[in-house]
Amino acid sequence: MINNTIHICFSYSTMGSLKTAISKKIIKEGTIIALLDDLSKGPIENISDINNRIAWYDHSQLLLYKNYKYEMIKSYETLHSTIDNLTNENIYIWYGDNCLEICGLLYTLSLFKGNLSKIHFVRALPIFSKDSEIAFICKGTNELIPENLPDIFNKSFHLTSEEILSLIKLWDSLTKENANVRIADFPNIIHSPDKNASKENRWPTIKKEYFIPPLDGLNKIKSVDEDYYDNLIFEKVILNYPNVISIVGGVICEHLDSISDSFIFYRIVQLIKEGKLSYTGDIASIRSLKVHLAN
Repeated sequence: MINNTIHICFSYSTMGSLKTAISKKIIKEGTIIALLDDLSKGPIENISDINNRIAWYDHSQLLLYKNYKYEMIKSYETLHSTIDNLTNENIYIWYGDNCLEICGLLYTLSLFKGNLSKIHFVRALPIFSKDSEIAFICKGTNELIPENLPDIFNKSFHLTSEEILSLIKLWDSLTKENANVRIADFPNIIHSPDKNASKENRWPTIKKEYFIPPLDGLNKIKSVDEDYYDNLIFEKVILNYPNVISIVGGVICEHLDSISDSFIFYRIVQLIKEGKLSYTGDIASIRSLKVHLAN
């Protein structure tokens, strides 16, 4: 290793923000590794064979970029190689309160075979303005700009070996369940400000509930049926959202967790194939497709 610091994240956006923050010397220099796969969706029973994941993506025809297979495989290879060859490096795992990043974190932890004391956790936290008038609460590290990163990096924390092993056990249980959808089952932490409160206490509910013990967020992942989001989709259709792109956006905005637009689109197509929704337009195009409840 060139240096003794490794940053692990789970999206292109976070990887780009980390690169910028390091280039500006506002966070500790280190090697950046991004696992580019949404492990909150799809089979995970035999994840050592990445072809199982790729086959599911191909079958579900999710809207992915052209080179996703190559880049996904490369990201797995890099992550595995790095962890297999660790010596005494400090590992910083970046995540937010969303299922995609937490599943990536759980999988990453399952790869460690040796010393767990060098693992640091960097959790996305609310960003408050200087006068505490405005708070931005992000669902994930991908929503943060580089200038936000030093604050949460400086609040990185450790978990005990027992706590980390409990998370690895959770991941093992999830792989045995092998559902196609996993969700983060923790309470809503997003609240509106109390306009009648003083400037210092305007966001007391957020401050009180957001800074829950980290393990209380990390261990709340559970398996659900693939149709888990279908009721939200039907709600948007009933509200006369004929354009599929509006339905997808409405579901994503309303749900507490971070959900990929491609997966919601996939579920809409499945509902069409099951005869529960009728449609006009191109079934392969999220922009031109319109749907209605089937008669």
